Amino acid sequence: MRESVEQEILSLASKELSELKKMWKELFQSEAPPYCRKYLIRRIAYRLQEKAYGELSSKSAKKLNDLASQMEEGKRIINSKLPRAGTKLIREYKGENHEVLVTGVGLVYKGQSYTSLSAVANKITGSHWNGLVFFKEKE
Repeated sequence: MRESVEQEILSLASKELSELKKMWKELFQSEAPPYCRKYLIRRIAYRLQEKAYGELSSKSAKKLNDLASQMEEGKRIINSKLPRAGTKLIREYKGENHEVLVTGVGLVYKGQSYTSLSAVANKITGSHWNGLVFFKEKE
């Protein structure tokens, strides 16, 4: 992060509410909403970064909105690259078969829960792997 942007963001916490509302008006060309100070600081900080580094692509913004909708509906966000729940991934490594069960809430390997295939591959090999590559789900 450019030093000036970082310093400006860090200074937000020490600003008076009236100063934050003035910044809001300059950055968003509208009156500040009647939300708490914390909210104003977060949105202003985000907007300062957008102005300095550019906004999210429409594809990224859509993905974030989709994920937010899933969270609002109480659904677990599942990595779409993983096979569907109930799938067993089997990989032979150094003469031993390793089975990973894909569940609705993550992965299970030898009775232990994991949140990523990379973590399982690391456990098996002792080194860093892309889990999808290790389990031959991706080349």
